[in-house]
Amino acid sequence: MDFPKFDGTRVCVWIDNCETYFSFYQIAEGFMVSVATLNLVGDAANWYLAWKLEVGWHDWPMLKSAISW
Repeated sequence: MDFPKFDGTRVCVWIDNCETYFSFYQIAEGFMVSVATLNLVGDAANWYLAWKLEVGWHDWPMLKSAISW
């Protein structure tokens, strides 16, 4: 199963698919952001680069909240 790519659309579906992947592959909480952000493309990837510079340290719940906003 491939990790879902995210281009900025269908946020709720992407987050649900991420969490299904994390559970299925037993991804440790400390790696969730890295796994997810490696699969951002286009505008979503550009947004993330700017957001992480502004916010600094963040975890999966923080990323989910920010990306859902």
